[in-house]
Amino acid sequence: MTLTSILDGSHPRTRRRASGSHWPQFLTPPRDPMWLVTIPTRSRRAAGAQTFAVRATTAQAAIASASLAAGTSTALLHRRGALIDITAASAVLRD
Repeated sequence: MTLTSILDGSHPRTRRRASGSHWPQFLTPPRDPMWLVTIPTRSRRAAGAQTFAVRATTAQAAIASASLAAGTSTALLHRRGALIDITAASAVLRD
């Protein structure tokens, strides 16, 4: 067994998945790092923050993904209708 036969799927133990993935069965594809994005919130009563855990390649992509998640009805209910300030969002690399 050589590395080339493993990666190209020609070795019997590394047959390609039916989904057409180019990754052998025992290897997992690389995952984007996890980011914790904190978005400040403000309502008539108080100020706060809402945090989202997202996978993205860059901090900017993580903030963009979190802003989409912040627009869902579940996120809006969680923050009880408070407004978000996406321009003040911050992203911290978790792993």
